[in-house]
Amino acid sequence: MEVNISYLPDDQIVVVKTHGDADAKSSGEMVKSIMLSMKEHRSLRCLLDHTEIHFVTGKTLEVFYRPDEIKKSGMPMNVKLAAVIPEIYREHFKFLETVCQNRGISYRIFESNQSALNWLKM
Repeated sequence: MEVNISYLPDDQIVVVKTHGDADAKSSGEMVKSIMLSMKEHRSLRCLLDHTEIHFVTGKTLEVFYRPDEIKKSGMPMNVKLAAVIPEIYREHFKFLETVCQNRGISYRIFESNQSALNWLKM
């Protein structure tokens, strides 16, 4: 999976745009890159735009343990992560949303960048 990271300074939001195939390895690497960018910009909000991913792999158990990877990355627990997900992968990411929220990580999925940004700005 290709990952491009940018920053919206007026809103203090890190924006992550992904392309290609998402798997456990690339997702783990993405988490580390996001954490470093958020630290660099002193941001606690991140928009994950997954609208251009073409394929998602991940066993239920891998998704279940993803919040642990997020915590181990050093990401502060008071971050807000908003993910824009294509309809075809919504169920997969809905499970991730649930396990993140159950472990105290503020991660929500959205249908559009605008709704995700609105939530991040609240």
